[in-house]
Amino acid sequence: MTDLYTEAYRRRMDAFGPGLWKRLDAVPTLPGNGATECLAYVLELACKAQNIANITLGRLALTQMPRSWLVEHLAVVTSSALDLDDNWEFRRYVEALAFVDPALAEMAVERGQASSNPDVRESARDMAGTCATFAARNRDSLAERGERP
Repeated sequence: MTDLYTEAYRRRMDAFGPGLWKRLDAVPTLPGNGATECLAYVLELACKAQNIANITLGRLALTQMPRSWLVEHLAVVTSSALDLDDNWEFRRYVEALAFVDPALAEMAVERGQASSNPDVRESARDMAGTCATFAARNRDSLAERGERP
């Protein structure tokens, strides 16, 4: 049985392209701004959502997108989709990146240490050097959702 969060995610991904939720490797081929809009949606799920089901759906989707394309577009899309001076969004962003590539997450932590928000700077200090461990310790939470949400 599929939960309501997964059904909503699938419907939204299908709006970008039929069956896209099953083949996230196709995201870069979406016409027009579809690919970057899809990435923004997934980042918002992973980083802005308050419900762990949505957060997990976003994290899992990020791990299934082509890594080279994701890295190429991440900075631009993140700057428009997220507020990394918001402590919640910053923490979720670092956590999501840890699943994609712990080195990317550590780079985000370094940038967070220069934030104007003291809470973000404190989070960055707390998270420094822990991204690979976080991903390894929590990888099962993604695996529980299966290969695809």
